[in-house]
Amino acid sequence: MLYFLQFFLAAGIIFLNNNLFPVKAQVKLEENQIEKQIKKLENAKNGQLIFRAKRSALWLKSSKFIEDKKPNDVIEISLNGALYDTPKEVTEVARRNIDRSTPEGAAASFFSATKSGDVKWIVDNFVEDEQEEMKKLFKDKKTKKESNADANQIKSEFIIGTAQYNDHVILFVEQNYNDGRRVKEPMVCRKTPDGWKQTNALAEDDTFDVVFAALSTGKVFSKNEKTLDSISP
Repeated sequence: MLYFLQFFLAAGIIFLNNNLFPVKAQVKLEENQIEKQIKKLENAKNGQLIFRAKRSALWLKSSKFIEDKKPNDVIEISLNGALYDTPKEVTEVARRNIDRSTPEGAAASFFSATKSGDVKWIVDNFVEDEQEEMKKLFKDKKTKKESNADANQIKSEFIIGTAQYNDHVILFVEQNYNDGRRVKEPMVCRKTPDGWKQTNALAEDDTFDVVFAALSTGKVFSKNEKTLDSISP
């Protein structure tokens, strides 16, 4: 629940935002699975993902999707994206080895920073115009302690899919906790002059609200009918 925790802390869900990064024309066989999948999404229009969630699972109290909807009514949207056949593990990295050339690198940096408890590093993972807000947030000792404690209960983390929304890229992150919980949440990044960084820009976005709810409590379907059954946090 690391990203969901941050949602409450920052009064907005934490996401990854970006235009899909360019991939060289000559793709080597050694390229990792994530790069191949994103290349397909960019160049081959990998297809649409369908996000379904109940009205009651949405976070926003007002939205274009919830007018005249009852709590158990299902809301459905679609975005370009892909579910990965082979999930990509997010591994811990040392701060000196951060690679922000991809959204996945940004995810690894954030995962590692929260486990380390290094507030300066955590803050640096966000886009520049959000860093002051995050600095203020993590000045609170309770906030810092809760974030670090949650991060260190995660034994493994994987990226299991991605979607494109306007100029954002949303990574689907699965977190496996020591107590057996599996939590699926979205992470949003934006490409900056300093590479890929995390952003809260979609915290009050109607469409993203459905994406978050579908990943955490609903369902996500790919064009080829592969289904990602989400688990409640």
